[in-house]
Amino acid sequence: MSVVLTALLAPTLSAALVVNVDFSRDTSISGQNPGGNPAPTLYSGTGPATDAGTSWNDFQVQLSTTGQTVAAGQSFSGINGGNTLIASDGVTDSGFNVALTSGFFRAFNGGTSGGTGDLLGDRVFSNGNNNAIFTLSGLNSTKTYDLYLIQGNYDVTFISGANSVVATGSSSATFESGVNFGLLSGLTPDASGNLSVTIDPTPDNQFGVIAGLQIVEVPEPSAAVLLGLASLAGLTRRRRS
Repeated sequence: MSVVLTALLAPTLSAALVVNVDFSRDTSISGQNPGGNPAPTLYSGTGPATDAGTSWNDFQVQLSTTGQTVAAGQSFSGINGGNTLIASDGVTDSGFNVALTSGFFRAFNGGTSGGTGDLLGDRVFSNGNNNAIFTLSGLNSTKTYDLYLIQGNYDVTFISGANSVVATGSSSATFESGVNFGLLSGLTPDASGNLSVTIDPTPDNQFGVIAGLQIVEVPEPSAAVLLGLASLAGLTRRRRS
């Protein structure tokens, strides 16, 4: 029975739309980080989500040239000529956008270290135990989404509506759930296709950090799968009778 179910569901799972975002600091506008840290490095590879795609959207956060602080409301589309986020296959235009709604203070680049370090090392963050909020838009209000929230070596809580998850922080070379990323599952956008996430620093950490993000649009079962499950249920009933 389990083998049959796996065979039925496999095509559905592989059809999920996945969009990856790597946050970093645009040094061409505000200069180098304090201490002369290098330009951003875009990560290339798989993330914690079950997906083979290795393409990531490069969200280089713009800071002011004077106070070197993040301008609230800036979005990926807004600083990239109106382009929306590309899916993990590197080709499909998702139509999604992500905006830094409020509370973000600065962004930081960790340099080129190879592997997951290229993702975990660059980040955007709040300061002084203040919450930060980012908003996804262009989502399908009739679908649900899983968000993989990657934050590196910090201790934060991610909140969306009544859902929350804690990531305790680690710069491990592998992705560890509840450690260097948190998963919020089954989130539903509002009627306009928007979904907001709050980053809350826990008491032992003053920074509300996010380094990367994976958006997974949960696919609905195809007609073939639904028909197969109905047939399987009928077969089970006949066997019991």
